Amino acid sequence: MVSKLLLIVIVGATFTNNGYADTPSNEPLIGLGVEHFQWKESASNGSQYLKETGKRYLLTFINTSTRSPELDYDLRVEVYKGGVNYDGQTQGGIPLKAITDYIGLRLEMAADNYLSGAAGVQFGLGFDMWTRKLNDSTTVLGTPSTGYTEDYDMGYFKLGFVWRASSHDWKQKFIVGLKRPVFVEETIREFGLHLSPKPTTTLYSSWNNVFAVSRNSKLGIELFYERTHFNPSDPSMGAYQPDSDMRTTGVRLLLGY
Repeated sequence: MVSKLLLIVIVGATFTNNGYADTPSNEPLIGLGVEHFQWKESASNGSQYLKETGKRYLLTFINTSTRSPELDYDLRVEVYKGGVNYDGQTQGGIPLKAITDYIGLRLEMAADNYLSGAAGVQFGLGFDMWTRKLNDSTTVLGTPSTGYTEDYDMGYFKLGFVWRASSHDWKQKFIVGLKRPVFVEETIREFGLHLSPKPTTTLYSSWNNVFAVSRNSKLGIELFYERTHFNPSDPSMGAYQPDSDMRTTGVRLLLGY
């Protein structure tokens, strides 16, 4: 995992330092956000094993570096955390409700190349690592159910369309594109299982608007949607990760200085 993260950082640093001699202008932003989170696991016939829904809270650092009128670089570092409602079943098929705790860290670097004044292409690289902990609970029959912990590491790239507009005291950006993981690694701690769910290509989109409130401060808002989907992993020690679908929709409030 560490070697893959370092590779993403090195590649990202390479395309964010491509030889421009001019000193770039930087716009740092701090964001606080909340997202509606959904995670579903399903069998091959479409029947649902489990569904998780709830809120997760976000703390985000964003830095936009403008190298030329046609080229921007974005660096994002985000921490997220939250407890969501689990509606599923035990291995024996007994209905179960519980709380699943999530905590994660996401690093993302993107280059926006504007082919005309307002429209352009975005290419991004990212790394997302999170822990999913299903807490102990009780089944509908009153029997105890012991939880477990999964760790995920995912590297991905993004390719999208970007559009921008601005005036003297505000600017906005709209992005829609495709997200494709290049590797996904899953570890179930209690059982010593190492699985590799098979990623698919999904959609992402965002819109933000940042405006100046004084000479040295800015406020903004960002709305976003992102989906990640895995096909079932190959079996290991008689177990596998089923078809899994994750969707997030949320808002970030931004503060610049």
